[in-house]
Amino acid sequence: MNTYGRVRARDLDGIVMQAKEHLERVGAQPDLRLVQYVANRFIIERIMGDDWSERNLYPPNGRYLRFEFDYDEEGLYRYEHKITSLAGVLYDVQGLDHVEDRLSRLDGVDIEPTLAELSVVSILRSSGTPTFLRPESEGGYEADLVLDDGAPATLEVKCKIETTAELTEGGLLTRLKKARDQVPDDRPAMVWLRLQAHWMHTQAAADLLTKTVQSFLRNTGRISAVIPFYEWAVPGWALPVAELSESNPSLTGHVTRQILFENPRARHSPESFWRVFYRLARLPDRPTMLLDAVSRAMAGA
Repeated sequence: MNTYGRVRARDLDGIVMQAKEHLERVGAQPDLRLVQYVANRFIIERIMGDDWSERNLYPPNGRYLRFEFDYDEEGLYRYEHKITSLAGVLYDVQGLDHVEDRLSRLDGVDIEPTLAELSVVSILRSSGTPTFLRPESEGGYEADLVLDDGAPATLEVKCKIETTAELTEGGLLTRLKKARDQVPDDRPAMVWLRLQAHWMHTQAAADLLTKTVQSFLRNTGRISAVIPFYEWAVPGWALPVAELSESNPSLTGHVTRQILFENPRARHSPESFWRVFYRLARLPDRPTMLLDAVSRAMAGA
């Protein structure tokens, strides 16, 4: 049986200092960007273990790096972004009931779908919506929610992996139909669909997504809402420490965007989710959990 480590808030300052010391030992300048990257790598190693990290993280064979890795500025930035994103999700969900079921699937072909599931649970819990992973042994959908009126609801997450060449109507419909078949019909259900950010850079992609999701919702009453979401990297490490703040988190490294499609034909009205959607809309782009610790370390450098 796999065992996983824990990283608590009180550990973060020590991890950041270890990152600085590591960079100094190897002769690298410990700037904001590198300290954040190395500290996030240390967090992943503490939670998942050295063997897992060696198999999955590091080029050229890391299974978590599904894109073709190039040693240029863009390639390195994408790599650092993926490390930051993974560390943040693992930090947020550690200790949840049944999370070890999911961590055991963070290997090989299941890495991206499993991380998508954990990312959504992390986002919902951060917005104040009680969200609970279901035992994998029960099958079916991913997680249970408790809505503001105390009513139960269900969550299913699907993922289009990074190596998928392009966004297509057929690919979207396949995942949406599979999600529909996995959720029960006796309570409200939402489906989150993780996309790749580079697909969403054109109006044609946005139009295709809208057309496909709306067409799907016209033919089902089981799903109350579909929420496609995607994440992209934000270069922001150039600002001096004095300018860091919650409104200007230069170490954030990534931003997540959600697009809401409500289903007017749903058996269980999407009104049940309105407070959930409201909180999601007001959820700020979350700075990395390392922001304060890195800022303190760099200010004292």
